[in-house]
Amino acid sequence: MQSISLYELANITDGQLLGAGNVFTIGSVSTDSRRMRAHALFVALPGEHHDGHEFVDQAFAGGAVAALVSKKWHATQPTGALNRTFVVVEDPLRALQDLGRWWRQRYPGLVVAVTGSNGKTIVKDALVELMSAVMPCAGSLGSYNSQMGVPLALLQMPQDAQIWVSEAGVSHTGEMGQLQRMLLPNFGILTNIGLAHIAGFGSREAIAREKMRLFSEIPEAGWVLVPRNEPLLTPFLGALRCRVIEFGGDSDQIPYFSEMHPSPGGLSVRACFPDGTTYPVLLPTPSRELAMDLEAAAAAAYLLGVPPAEIARRIGGIGLGQTRMEIWHSPFGTTLINDACSADPISVEAALRTLNGVSQALGKKVFVFGGMRELGERGPEEHAHIGELAAMHGVDLLVLPEDPLLDVTAASYLSHALNPEVVRYARSRELTARLQHRVESGDTILFKGPRGADIAGIAHMVFEAIAPNRLIVDLGAIAENIRIFRRLVGPTRQILAMIKALGYGSDMPRLSLELEKMGVDVLGVSTPDEGAALRRMGARLPILVMIGAPEEAGKLVRYRLTPVIASESLIEPLSVEAQTWGRTLDVHLKVDTGMGRMGIQPSRLPAVIARVLNTPGLRVTGLMTHFGCADDPAEDDFTRLQMGRFSEAMKTLAAFGVTDFTAHAAATSAAVRFPDAHHDMVRIGLGLYGLYPSEAVRQLELRMAVSLVSRIMEVREVEAGTRIGYGGTYVVPEGGARIGLVPMGYHDGVPWTLSNRGRLWVAGKPVPIVGRVSMDSLMLDITDLPEAERGSDVLVFGSHEGMNVRPEEVAEVTGTIVYELLTRIGPRVQRIFRGS
Repeated sequence: MQSISLYELANITDGQLLGAGNVFTIGSVSTDSRRMRAHALFVALPGEHHDGHEFVDQAFAGGAVAALVSKKWHATQPTGALNRTFVVVEDPLRALQDLGRWWRQRYPGLVVAVTGSNGKTIVKDALVELMSAVMPCAGSLGSYNSQMGVPLALLQMPQDAQIWVSEAGVSHTGEMGQLQRMLLPNFGILTNIGLAHIAGFGSREAIAREKMRLFSEIPEAGWVLVPRNEPLLTPFLGALRCRVIEFGGDSDQIPYFSEMHPSPGGLSVRACFPDGTTYPVLLPTPSRELAMDLEAAAAAAYLLGVPPAEIARRIGGIGLGQTRMEIWHSPFGTTLINDACSADPISVEAALRTLNGVSQALGKKVFVFGGMRELGERGPEEHAHIGELAAMHGVDLLVLPEDPLLDVTAASYLSHALNPEVVRYARSRELTARLQHRVESGDTILFKGPRGADIAGIAHMVFEAIAPNRLIVDLGAIAENIRIFRRLVGPTRQILAMIKALGYGSDMPRLSLELEKMGVDVLGVSTPDEGAALRRMGARLPILVMIGAPEEAGKLVRYRLTPVIASESLIEPLSVEAQTWGRTLDVHLKVDTGMGRMGIQPSRLPAVIARVLNTPGLRVTGLMTHFGCADDPAEDDFTRLQMGRFSEAMKTLAAFGVTDFTAHAAATSAAVRFPDAHHDMVRIGLGLYGLYPSEAVRQLELRMAVSLVSRIMEVREVEAGTRIGYGGTYVVPEGGARIGLVPMGYHDGVPWTLSNRGRLWVAGKPVPIVGRVSMDSLMLDITDLPEAERGSDVLVFGSHEGMNVRPEEVAEVTGTIVYELLTRIGPRVQRIFRGS
């Protein structure tokens, strides 16, 4: 959102501005006291389990400049404690909604609202991706679709997007009216009417009535897409002023999918368009239900002007994100389906069909089911039906928690299956251990359960147990490191998270979505392709692209990226593309203050500034430089020289009348060692992971967040004189040796230079690498470690099961830098995120 004064905020929310420092403006809003961005307003919302007012102190400590609080709470505070800035209102949630409605009313573009019992996020994200081919388009973050989520999503809505796509979700009668008044949609999509939250409505008819209220004020020029053959909608469709179009079958108005059949990598379909053209398409999912969601998105994109050929070209490459069904394949041939985001009868049956579609003929089908919530009186009947469905879909092993509600599921399954087997468990770790010993190559496991039932956690634990090579990323540690840097630089400075090079090896798209939740202000990448990948995965934050070629100007504009102009050759192509798209593109200028790599020479800076300011379609919103030696105390004089040159560059830009720009020069090292270089924003890369570019930077205590782990795959007793590995460079000494084979090599990130000299950690002790590190494996001498056995975990670096090895130390032994150590971790290593 744009910055607004606290006086204006108080007026919008009908609140009272009290306390000290009321000259502040706000530029972001958060309801999580742990995730404060620069110039953040903390909104204290009462919740089911916690009251946000309990965390006001934590929010101010984390960088909030003001807090929106209730009159009732404020009246209980001692006078001496009110030395902060507050906007005091009757109801903080209603005030947040008023703020979201105000921002929506200022939006000049069109809004598409998506609702339904299932599939909202898939449809929204797919539509944003398809629309981005022809015009600036954006959508709400993740599943922000509730009474709290919708206003938060609206406040992130970019004003230059021509189309905004938002979800709307309800769980009780009467809630949709408030969402409709905030969103004011021009177009609508209803995915389906299921049984989700039926306890809050009483019947599917009531669910249909409530969801249709979202579309009640869509004007005649608009339209609503609804599923075909849904009689519950008939009483409500006639009351709409706009056009109603059914999807889910042959149509002469919108595209549809035909000839659907499973194929390697997804579903093969034929996309058929009203003009008679058809295209073969491979959809990126084996689920027919998700295919219907993509069909709805394709129909909406067609109605909004995306050409058929463009829809057909892009629909097969849409990423379905991390928020719904994930399908993982372990190196040992086991397939895991994690669909633990929601659970209602429709989505459970859809997941079982997917299990059927991806399972292998000779492997077992295992169904881990955590139950369904909010079904009211229909609970026993629907849970019994799931047991019958599991039998119909050929489930070989049904796994259920020890919950009396699921007794009927087990009984129904046992009475319908041919060779049924049921396992009940009380604790997640108990289940993980049992599955680890039961699962074999070729088996497929489906994890399905409601949000918050720990089914997703169990799925991750099982996958960790099965995958031999893992890069474990501790999201809690990253969040804490961001808070540490926020305290270091102060609440008014922005934090840019550098996630180039696949997020320093950790999985860039997934990490970017987590960083948005953690309160960073900007994401930084190297190339336009990296930025485009983040946008396709749903990233909504500003994305700064450090290196862009003139030929890539179209990507920079299309995906709403902010390019760094380090060369004059980029100016004209950016202008042409910006005008083609009808946009004004924010750009940052990079000045070379002495690193000698990229950037505008200080002597050329005035001419370049003048040229950009007089070039249509471009707007200078930032100025940056890069320090070459900020981690080296011996070069501090040179770093200060660079700082002085950058200060002069800032004055030069201001002399041209550009005063509202973001100045940034400090990366991790300078952020720690040179407070005068903080300016308006700092760029944190290695520091996110709690790692240090040099010893001089370790004055700031961070939490290590990455660990590279494998396990012993085989143990062999080897006779004296045996030569080990390529070249036979290690000879087993007198007395023989116990050798442990580890299925990780230099392709996976273990440096070849550790051959015959490095040590890895097993069972809390270091053991030597013997022989050469191969592409796919290495050998450890575990003769003196009798507790080491097949299956024992092996730590290369990081923190794991009480073992701690700094990656910087491993890099030093191998003669490289920690940056290279992280970025050469291979694609076969499974990225495991903990603490999301």
